Amino acid sequence: MSGLELLGSGREADVYRLDGRQKFTAIVVPSTLPYLIAGMKIGFGLALKVSVVAEIFGVTTGIGYIMNYSREILATQMVFVWALVMVLVMMVTDTLVFGTLSRRLSAWR
Repeated sequence: MSGLELLGSGREADVYRLDGRQKFTAIVVPSTLPYLIAGMKIGFGLALKVSVVAEIFGVTTGIGYIMNYSREILATQMVFVWALVMVLVMMVTDTLVFGTLSRRLSAWR
C-alpha cells in the first residue's frame, strides 16, 4: 500500500492525457515495483525458514532434519555448516534472482 499511497492524486497522468490502461502501465506499475520486489524477498526468506522448521518436526529428509539429527548426535559443526548453506542460498537468491529482477524492472530509475 505504501507504493500506491505515494502516487498522490494522479493529476500528472491527466496532464499527459493518459487513459486508464496507460496510467496503470506508466505510473502505477513502475511506482509499486520496488515494494513488490521487497515483499517477494521477505516472503522468500520467511518461506525458507518455515520449510526448515517444518522439516525439523515432520519429515525424515531435508536441511531441517539433518540439522536436528546433527544436534542430537552432538555434531555441532554440521549444524553450523547447514546454517551456512542456508545463508549462502539466501544470499545467492537475493543477488541473482531478486537483484537481477530489480535492476531489469526498475531500469527506468
